[in-house]
This record gives sequence, structure tokens and C-alpha cells, in this order.
Amino acid sequence: MELEGIVDAIVKRSQNLPRPENTIARSDKMHLWDVKIDDELVTKAKAKISETLKENLETVKLAVHIYDDYLFILKEKTRIEEYLKNEDNYTREGF
Repeated sequence: MELEGIVDAIVKRSQNLPRPENTIARSDKMHLWDVKIDDELVTKAKAKISETLKENLETVKLAVHIYDDYLFILKEKTRIEEYLKNEDNYTREGF
């Protein structure tokens, strides 16, 4: 998934980040520790993203059809315009 790829990209970009305190005072450790792509936290984050996406997509599947009973309304304007084009319908019985 693309969102999981973003997590991988974040992990890759976080390699060899300089320690902020090195601008103030030098220390033996010049960089923050590296996080591996297969680290438990990374794996859990990707699993949580997948789980959340799956749950949301299931909800979307239900929501897509919630207004199906009212789809006819979208065609009513055209139906009325067609009706009004024919002046023979302009009778009490026609209306």
C-alpha cells in the first residue's frame, strides 16, 4: 500500500540524522540511532495503517449505497422538462 510505503520512506530518510546537541557541544555520537525497516515499531505502524484502511473501506462500501433509494430524484428534472415540452400535457388531467 502507498501509505505503508510512506512509513518506509520516513524510516529511510531518518538514517544518519545528526544529533541536535552537536551544534552546541561535540559528543562521541554524531548521529541519532538508526531505525531498521523491520523494527517492531515500524511493523506495528504499518499493520495499524492497513487495519485502519481496511475498516474505513468497509464503511465506505456501506455508505456508497445509503442513498440508492433516492437516485430517482436525480432524473426528475429531466423527466419534468420533457413533460413540459409537450403542450398537450397542459390540461387538468395531464397535470
